Amino acid sequence: MDTFLTWILLILFCYILGSIPAAHIIALLLTGRRIQNMGDCNPGSANVWREIGPKAGLITFMIDIGKGTGAVLGTQMYMESFIAPFVAGFAAIIGHNWPPYPRLRGGRGAATLLGVLVSIWPSAGFLLGMAGILLWIVTRSVLPSLALFYIAFPAVSWMTGASLLIVTLSIPLMIVVGATHWMTTRSRS
Repeated sequence: MDTFLTWILLILFCYILGSIPAAHIIALLLTGRRIQNMGDCNPGSANVWREIGPKAGLITFMIDIGKGTGAVLGTQMYMESFIAPFVAGFAAIIGHNWPPYPRLRGGRGAATLLGVLVSIWPSAGFLLGMAGILLWIVTRSVLPSLALFYIAFPAVSWMTGASLLIVTLSIPLMIVVGATHWMTTRSRS
């Protein structure tokens, strides 16, 4: 049985997991510089890719995806609640976007959300992941690929057999990431 304490620990653990500053750590290890002082100043895998290199960007991307995946899959192993993986994913995204570290700014949560969604409904994640990779190869831009994935996820999930509850619960996660992206992009212009 899932107790109140279990829920609090779940949220705290997933928040802390999400707040692991992969882009900051990789930038410091490889260049000795802070990622928030490089490129577009966003501590995300796309900025690491552009400013440090594809290998470092891919490692950052995989770690950030792993934060979302780890939160969801770990929760599914230990909790019976259907809603718990969504709460865990939400906590990981919040941790990524708004970490507790005073001198570090969070990212936009795109890769962490990707890990959450692929873990919650893998068939839609796989189909959209392949489409997103093809779009990235054609456009060489991350934004259209992520937009395709996130905008189409509810519909593709529904078409591949996800329940209305899964589709409905995934939407607030995408709204948080979309709003964060919009706010950070707007604040730079």
